[in-house]
Order: sequence, then structure tokens, then C-alpha cells
Amino acid sequence: MINAVILASGGLDSFLCWYIFRQDAVNVFVNIGQKYAKKEGQALRNLMRKIPEFDVVEHAGSLIGPLEDEKSGIIPNRNAELILSAAQYGEDIYFGVIKDEINSDKSPEFITAMEDVLNISNRKQYWTGGKAFRILTPTKEYNKTDLIKMYLDKGKLIAGKTKKELIEYLELTVSCYSDTEQHCGDCPSCFKRWIAFKNNDIPFVTINDPMDFAHKQGIIEKCKDGTYADGRANEIITALRK
Repeated sequence: MINAVILASGGLDSFLCWYIFRQDAVNVFVNIGQKYAKKEGQALRNLMRKIPEFDVVEHAGSLIGPLEDEKSGIIPNRNAELILSAAQYGEDIYFGVIKDEINSDKSPEFITAMEDVLNISNRKQYWTGGKAFRILTPTKEYNKTDLIKMYLDKGKLIAGKTKKELIEYLELTVSCYSDTEQHCGDCPSCFKRWIAFKNNDIPFVTINDPMDFAHKQGIIEKCKDGTYADGRANEIITALRK
């Protein structure tokens, strides 16, 4: 069994988790039949070709993707399915939770409960000598804007990459709930990515204007009325002022 694995979606968060915190971990991509699985898998293969140290294992999970909630884009029980699948490959499971996450399946309670499920299921018994699992969330203290800045700084100082090279890696990642080939610019994932790119002065090409999404969803109003945590609201407002 591999010691450390990262739950990889081909997206921004999991790639930054790998690059900043655990480059010796193997990325595990779980295909659960999500409508955007093809472009996520392709993003990971593109990164693997570009970065020799970036290893990927593709795993076929339960096909729960079609159960996606149309309004939010959330696939119920998705993260539980991903964690259980990743546990087939490693005992230290890195999970890209970001600061100010609001979904309950990224909460500390959820992570503790999933650790308990894994450790109870795999404790020493007649068929196994026992395994101890940990679910690690080193990105949880940072928002996407912070993580991209850390990534650019680390890449230039430690890996010796140019800013252009590092941005090219980011551009290979995918953060979108649509099955379109390009980023749609009209979903929560695209909007969050746009905010982080904007705050780091990185261009982000989308089919639709993310500002139109912000207006449709009343995001500016939500920043002012306390719907979002202060940190999240400040991150958005900072980008909108640029």
C-alpha cells in the first residue's frame, strides 16, 4: 500500500495541496460518473505528462454522479465515496478542504467520523494485522487566493520554476461543474477559481463572464449581509475591486 495519497479531482485545490504540502503523495482520482469526469481525468493526465513527479491512480467508484443536485451542483455523499476509495491505496489521505468551507461533508465532524469508520473497519482482526488511517487537511487554514500565492512563492524559491511555468501548471487544472470542454464561467466552482486567479493577477478564460454569475446569484449582496464568513467576503470583494 502507498503511504500517502491525495484525493485528486484535477482541480485547483487538490493540485495545490500536492504541490505545496506533499509532493511524494500519489494522486487518486475517483470516477463516480460525474458529468465532468472526462475533463477532470484529462486534466490529471496532462499534469502527469508535464510534471514527472506527479503520479496518478485512476479508480472506478460507485456511479453516484447522476444524483447531482441541479441547483448547487453537489453530489450527495460524494466525499465519503472518495475517501473510502482513496483508503484502498494509502493510510494517510490528504483532503483539500479550504478555509471557510460551508458544506457539512468537509467539516471537522465529518472528517473525524470518516476516520473512525476507516479505523474501526480496519482494526486488527482475523483477516488483517490492522491499519491506522488519518485524513489530513493542511489547506484548511487558507483560502484559494492564499494557496495560489503560496504556490507561486514556493515554486519560484524552492522548485526553481518561473512564474510563467507555474501558471501553465495551474491552467492545466479544471474547476468547473459543467461538461463543457472549457470552463463555463457560470458555476460556483468557476467563480471561486476566478476570484483566486483575479487576486493573483492571473488571466482566466471562461465561456461566460463570472461577473454575470455573481450578479445572478446575488453574491455581492451576500458579501455585505453576513451570509459569507468575513474572510470569504473579503476575498471576493478584493477581487471585484481589481
